[in-house]
Amino acid sequence: MQDIIMSQYLVVMTGVPASGKSTVAKFLEESKGYSRISGDDISVELFGHTYPFSEGEDTGLIWNVIYRKRDEALSDKRNVVIDTTAYSQFRRRELLNIHGLPMPYSLAQHHLLWLKVTPDIINDRTGQKGWSENTVLKWMNDVMWEPPRRDKYRLLEYDNNTPDDLERIRADLKARLR
Repeated sequence: MQDIIMSQYLVVMTGVPASGKSTVAKFLEESKGYSRISGDDISVELFGHTYPFSEGEDTGLIWNVIYRKRDEALSDKRNVVIDTTAYSQFRRRELLNIHGLPMPYSLAQHHLLWLKVTPDIINDRTGQKGWSENTVLKWMNDVMWEPPRRDKYRLLEYDNNTPDDLERIRADLKARLR
């Protein structure tokens, strides 16, 4: 009888700030045991804050730490959720590129999870966080935000504007991901 290799999961979150990425990533961490890698947490560890960054702060360091932690977690046979905006096609491909890892870790199922929100909801949520109304617009211009497109990974798109939306997302992910 052949051994069946249980598939690992690599989930990369994408969406603008305040779209609910951390909420969903924490759900996967708490309910499914995923290793959560947070770009914001790493940014705070390295620089003492999150966006906006000053000229002297090398944000490439954040990405290097994310890639290293991702590879370590997958090599340790853990499912991984990367909690970051993953703002461009290039970043998404890099976050999902695990082909340098030895088998079977390089066979992890790749999912890009895109949380979409309306501008009104973004303004409400950023206001609750004490951010100015223009913070997300400035961020989108600074990083040159690119909406996701289908590539060599599974794209899971969800609207996340209401508490009911969030419950539907949780239920779908609970059924879809191990």
